Amino acid sequence: MQEPIEEGLAKITEIRDSDLKWDEKIAEAIRTHLIIWYDYYGAVFTTTSEFCIDVNSGMGEHIISLLNQYRVVIADIIQQGIEAGEIYSDLDPKIMFLGLLGMCSWMYKWYSQDGPLSVEEIARQFSKMFINGIKTRQLPAKP
Repeated sequence: MQEPIEEGLAKITEIRDSDLKWDEKIAEAIRTHLIIWYDYYGAVFTTTSEFCIDVNSGMGEHIISLLNQYRVVIADIIQQGIEAGEIYSDLDPKIMFLGLLGMCSWMYKWYSQDGPLSVEEIARQFSKMFINGIKTRQLPAKP
C-alpha cells in the first residue's frame, strides 16, 4: 500500500496547492484517488478487505502516517471551501474526509471492470454527490 498512498499523496498535494477552486480540487482529488485505486487494484483490494497491515510495525506506522497526511491535505481543501463560505461551516473536515474515503474505498466490494461504468464516470458521480452534499445552498433572492 505504500506506493499507491505515496503517489496519491503527492498528486493530491499538487491539487491542493493549485489555483483551482475548492470544488474542482475535490473532484480532481476523487478522480486521482480512484484512478490510483484502479491502477493498484490487486494490492488495494487485498489490503482493504483484510487490512493486513501491522499498525505497530515500522511499516504500519509509516502507512498510518501517510494516511494522516492524506487526511490533512483533503481537510485543507475542504477548509478552503469553508473559508470561501461555500461549505457548511458546522461540518467537521475530518468527518467529511472519512466519509469521502469510505465512499471511495468501499468500491472494492462492488466494482467490476466489466461493469457499466468506468472509473472516470464513477469518480464524476462520487464528486457530484460529495460536493453537492457539503456545499451551502444559496436561496434565490425574494422579489
